[in-house]
Amino acid sequence: MTEITNELLRQLLFSVKIADHSVPDNIKSKFNVLLQDLKIILEKMGTVLVDDHNDRLLKSFLDVCHASGAVNLMIEEYEGSPMKPINKQDLVPFNFSYVHPYLPPQQWKRIGDSIVDHPNCTAHRSLYKMMVQKVEAVAQVEEGSEGPGTQTARRLLSISDPQWLWEEITNLAPLFQANEVVQLITTLIESFGNDQDRWLSLLKRDEFVENRRLVLALALKLLNKVADIIGNEHNDLGKEVLDEFKIEDLLEYELSLLITEDESIAEEIGVCIKTAKKIINNNLNLEMADNKKLFDASFVRVLHFLPLHHFSVLSQTCLSLAIIGILGQMSPNPEVYNLLLDILFRMIKNPANNTGQLMVCGLNSGILLKFISQRGVSYPTLKPLIRAICKESLNDKKTAKKLIKAVSKPTVEDVWQTSLVIEEVNQLKQKKKVDNEQETEDVDSAIQPAVNKDESLDSLVRSVIPILESESPSLNLLPTYAVILRLHFRLEKDFGSTSLINKIEDYLRLCALDPEQGFALLDTLILFRNKLDNEKLRKTIALDGWKLLIKDNKEPKFLSRLNAIFTSCTDEEFKAVMADLLSETSNALYSDCDKLSALFELWCPLVSSMVSFSKSKSRQEALVSLAKYIVPVVERWRSTPEDKSIKPVLKFFTNLASSTAVEMKPAVLDTFLVCLQAVPVPSDRPLTVLNNLPPAVEALFGLYLFRNVLVLDRLHVYLPIYRKYLTGLARISGPDSEYIENAFPCADKLERVAKTLVKRQKDFSRLAQYVIADVIAILELHPLHSEVKSKYTNIINTFLALCDEHAVSYLTVNLPPSSQELFKTLHHNFMKYDKYTGRI
Repeated sequence: MTEITNELLRQLLFSVKIADHSVPDNIKSKFNVLLQDLKIILEKMGTVLVDDHNDRLLKSFLDVCHASGAVNLMIEEYEGSPMKPINKQDLVPFNFSYVHPYLPPQQWKRIGDSIVDHPNCTAHRSLYKMMVQKVEAVAQVEEGSEGPGTQTARRLLSISDPQWLWEEITNLAPLFQANEVVQLITTLIESFGNDQDRWLSLLKRDEFVENRRLVLALALKLLNKVADIIGNEHNDLGKEVLDEFKIEDLLEYELSLLITEDESIAEEIGVCIKTAKKIINNNLNLEMADNKKLFDASFVRVLHFLPLHHFSVLSQTCLSLAIIGILGQMSPNPEVYNLLLDILFRMIKNPANNTGQLMVCGLNSGILLKFISQRGVSYPTLKPLIRAICKESLNDKKTAKKLIKAVSKPTVEDVWQTSLVIEEVNQLKQKKKVDNEQETEDVDSAIQPAVNKDESLDSLVRSVIPILESESPSLNLLPTYAVILRLHFRLEKDFGSTSLINKIEDYLRLCALDPEQGFALLDTLILFRNKLDNEKLRKTIALDGWKLLIKDNKEPKFLSRLNAIFTSCTDEEFKAVMADLLSETSNALYSDCDKLSALFELWCPLVSSMVSFSKSKSRQEALVSLAKYIVPVVERWRSTPEDKSIKPVLKFFTNLASSTAVEMKPAVLDTFLVCLQAVPVPSDRPLTVLNNLPPAVEALFGLYLFRNVLVLDRLHVYLPIYRKYLTGLARISGPDSEYIENAFPCADKLERVAKTLVKRQKDFSRLAQYVIADVIAILELHPLHSEVKSKYTNIINTFLALCDEHAVSYLTVNLPPSSQELFKTLHHNFMKYDKYTGRI
């Protein structure tokens, strides 16, 4: 009975509303008297439990104490009561007298010790909550790092159940000092190890990911764990680097950035970074580690999920250096290599800061480049990573020299590294000229490059030329050949080459084997086609590029190349391209819908390219022909609502509508409207409706947004389509529908269409009442979920704003009797809440 009474009392305390301006003072006074009476009862109960350990009563007692303490703290904060000073006795972790003075410190300590001495006691978690409450209470008055809050937190970490710490981690971390946060993370890693399901569930919690100290502490401790697992007496590079960084300093620095940078901590971290770079420079080598320890990649997978690229430059630099150290310490493990390199790449390429520059500057970038190339053989984005390292290395004079020296004697296997460096050197800005053609010390370093661009380019290109001339054309040499050929044409220098130009056709034949690398060469040849000596090649290069694109299954990543093809080809070539694309698309429409998305992607740059008048005419003819091919396909939609051509066709028309440079002929516009009208929205297939409606509504909106002049002449077709979509969505958006999460964005888009339509008040004021009548009929016929219903109500209100008194009277009289009452309610609410609202 005592337990039931205590639980009811606890629930009452947590549900009471007392700290509020609306509560009369006499009620507050009476409530405070009741709290004093409760303290007397708790004092008596606590005195009994000090000498008589009872699990269930202790739990109930501590729960009520916690609830009453929470209410007292809330009232004190609300009333602005002065802060209570702390004393030496408060340093005892189990002394809760600061919040609960009705028991002396000695008795509180005995209760806490009693619970700890009984491992199976049910009051453990209640004791933890009391300790957390004490930490929260003293946080505002505690000074230094050894106060009662810190002492209590340390004791809490030492006695707590790891499962409870896991559940409360996001609540505990803001209360803890940096040392305790590190201890908390260490405890969890030791307790739960590499349990992927558990860690991934934690990483999905926003409150965890948004806590910078927790994420950074977890990252550093995971790296330490990895270094410990793979460490040995012969190679301990990762551990050596990590030992240079004080995790507590990094956590304090991240916390200080929320207000202002702590320069003293930043200076200490900077010194640690310099020392870590020296360690890496002295120990990093290209030999693979050969330790026999088995390593599970689970820890690194957790690390890979963390948003490390959002931290400060100093923290990211420390993490990057630690990763490099671990890579040098680990024996061959492609999966782990790829995960670590991906983390490194995300931090280096982050445009929001200069992490890459701080990380690379001071390292031997030549060895680093070859080191990462060696370990990233299977890493999919190795070249972009190497390119980023090269770019950052060229910002520092000493680092740039080491980089250029390392790649100045390439072999056939690593010549691609030299070509990447050449590309980055070529991107450097030229040194700004100064008076008397003399360099001055005050020339900005951003204007004055770290290396001499012309000399470096010349020497690097000349080092590559012998390989390209002596070796037979191959896929490995194709990217390098494209880079050198572009420089040859742009700078009009042969760099000592005698046969470079003669190999163009040989390399072109290789482009079909690897279109991704082949397009680099085709780009160069298309751009400088007028400088080609081979007249035949000069005439056919644009078509060669197009055929290669078609062969490569129309990958979207190559779409940017199309503008160069369309603008550089002749009228005859353009017609050939149009005919080829039209043929491919028509075949796909009738036989292979899986290719449609990729093919219609090719039409997008076609309709947006700025071409000559003669080419524009050919394009118009191709679009009209395409519209004729689409019409029979639309008929197929009526019998097959899940037809694979629906989305690609609608997306194509959406892009066409937005490309205002292309005139939309009546035949094309009519086909567009036929497609919108034929979109299947079967009431018995909710998933089909949710698949078809979003692209259809997007196309409907795009048509009016970009072609409103054309639409205004066809409103008698446009508005019934709009009504059809409203009806189709309403059928699957009932109060108990399981698809509301997906239906709501579509309803929101339909509301946006309505708000865009009414901007043409002159054209829609005479039609508004008919749209309102349609929507009211839908509301009557189909009960809607509250979220979707609010969007439909907003649509009615949007058109009500266009209605004058005659339109309102028309609706009041002509609506069916069952709808009149609903309309009166909607009109009343509109007049009261919507019509006369505005911003102040």
